[in-house]
Amino acid sequence: MSNSPSSETTFGPDFLAVTINMANIHESQDNWNQSERLLEIAMLAGDLWAREGLRNDTLQIWYDLGRTYRLQGRYAEAEEKFSAVREEYSKIFGQESEENLGVLEELAGLYKEQGRWQDTERLYKEIAAILVKADPDQKGSAITHLANKVEYFVRRGRLAEAEDLGTQILVKSRDLLGDEHDTTLILTGTLAGVYSQTGRCDDAIAMGETVLSVRSRRYGVEAPHTLLTTINLGAMYGRCDRSSEAFHILNRTMHITQNALSPEHPLAIRAKGHLVHVLMYQKNWNQSAELQVQVVDSSIRALGKEHPETLKRMAVLGKIYTRLNQHDEAQHFNTCCEFFTKLRGEEHPYTIQSMSDTGWTLLKMGYLLEAEELLQRVLRARKSVPEEIEATALVMLDLGLLYIQQNRGLEAEDFLMEVIYTAVVSRNSAVRSLASSALYYLSKMGETRTLNVDMSLLDKYADEFKKRAKS
Repeated sequence: MSNSPSSETTFGPDFLAVTINMANIHESQDNWNQSERLLEIAMLAGDLWAREGLRNDTLQIWYDLGRTYRLQGRYAEAEEKFSAVREEYSKIFGQESEENLGVLEELAGLYKEQGRWQDTERLYKEIAAILVKADPDQKGSAITHLANKVEYFVRRGRLAEAEDLGTQILVKSRDLLGDEHDTTLILTGTLAGVYSQTGRCDDAIAMGETVLSVRSRRYGVEAPHTLLTTINLGAMYGRCDRSSEAFHILNRTMHITQNALSPEHPLAIRAKGHLVHVLMYQKNWNQSAELQVQVVDSSIRALGKEHPETLKRMAVLGKIYTRLNQHDEAQHFNTCCEFFTKLRGEEHPYTIQSMSDTGWTLLKMGYLLEAEELLQRVLRARKSVPEEIEATALVMLDLGLLYIQQNRGLEAEDFLMEVIYTAVVSRNSAVRSLASSALYYLSKMGETRTLNVDMSLLDKYADEFKKRAKS
């Protein structure tokens, strides 16, 4: 009789439990590669026991592996694991069972990160249908779902809806879950980002700093949760005209992320991308181009050339090359709007942004008819989403400049004045900056022709914008 341990002894439930726990400990310490190896060992063991009826252990391993792959940015592998778990849970518990909530939330988050909006919204509807039938005491699950829906509104540019729902849910989350619960922190950070885009900069930065303080204390400064919060805070500083602080935070975080994780980790690419936007705001075009080339190269290696995030980053590089008057390079990168249209459709936010960048490049190159056609399409799309105030004002400013070059003064005046009126009713600091440019172009036009608008009214607007900037 052999003295070697049997599969029942070696790979039994105790072995599985210890291995999974060790994997989760490594994941909490951000040692994802070791976590992945342990989970793969557990999965092999679980497969042996699956034949004995211990199916739930195997499904838990698949679920944990999916979460690890998602954190690593390995979206296809993560989707494969989550989809397998969802299919098996549906067979065991039924499609509308509460046991499906966790994996549905992970899948919805995965789709959202990839810009797959229709898939995201479809899953949110499924989650909502389950929650309606769920135990009323499970309020925490409902709050988590609604928090994800707030972020979904933000990704879609529906800022008014995000602010309205987020403010209501944040109060409930604090009361039910506590100020430092992960869901409360996520909601606080999301609302801070919304406020930074709507001109409530003091509120935004105070909330962002609160979230960073909690996560730094809880996880440490080099943990992915903390690094993501730091990157978001740096981006908020940039949007709130505090570019020197934004540069300092993002530059430091970029180096920490590259060393703690890897240069091609999604967080490292994200930090560098936000740093590029700060440099663009500072009109440091050469350094912006140098860094954005690295961002695009890393994104191609990590995600692929036709991934939505890669295409967005290519469009940014095209915009920088246009600023540097390197029009051949700019035109090459701005053709990515064709990929967006093919992959996501003409109404997808990435497609619209890419079309806007391409239209601006064509304008700078002197292809005015082609630029006008694209920018008018962009304007129609932007105006269909009232919350996209800044983006709409920007395309109206571009059209105003285009009509100045075509000597179509009345049309130019109309668009430039619309930018100014938008800034008058908006608290958005970026829109005020665009309006200041519109005022400048109108004053230059007034030197050569009589304007329909009273010049004293323009002076009044200019004074008002200066007062708001100081406050």
